[in-house]
Amino acid sequence: MKKMKTVALVVSLMASFLLVVGPMAGCGSKKSSTEVVMTTTKGQQLQDLDEAHKKGILTDKQYEAEKKKILK
Repeated sequence: MKKMKTVALVVSLMASFLLVVGPMAGCGSKKSSTEVVMTTTKGQQLQDLDEAHKKGILTDKQYEAEKKKILK
């Protein structure tokens, strides 16, 4: 009987600890993240655009609109 009370007390304390400390686990930690930024030159963008246009992926109208955006 005494052993059961001890086990119940330990389980209760562990549950209380997790309820209090669990939500704070991420607080104050320095999360590192890496942001990858890929940049292409306007020349490369125009070449890619031209290739898409030649393959029929873009209409003439879409091609001209995107070309204007790149050259702006």
